Amino acid sequence: MIRTIFLVTVLFTVLSCEKDKVAVSVVCEDEISYQNDIQPLLQMNCAVIGCHVPPSPTGGYDWTSLAVVQTNSELMLQAMRHSPGVTPMPYLAGVKIADSLINKFECWVVQGSLDN
Repeated sequence: MIRTIFLVTVLFTVLSCEKDKVAVSVVCEDEISYQNDIQPLLQMNCAVIGCHVPPSPTGGYDWTSLAVVQTNSELMLQAMRHSPGVTPMPYLAGVKIADSLINKFECWVVQGSLDN
């Protein structure tokens, strides 16, 4: 009986820890720069006339603002990946951004969404 309780406890402990693991889908070998890597990506694909720029940014998201990008980086990443339940971006083009650029954005997020 004690052995059964022990095995159930160990099994429960192992399985309960699995949900806490966060998966990172990229390997980030280089430091990603907001100014050199992320800002140009946004300017070419997101912060364009009629989309996510002032004075009336689509959805209220102004991707010319670093603070707004930092606050919404996880949502942006899901939209770039065309994840289920999120409006895929870029919306007008209907074509996904290149995986290499999405990976670069994800690395920037993983590295702390720095203003560098």
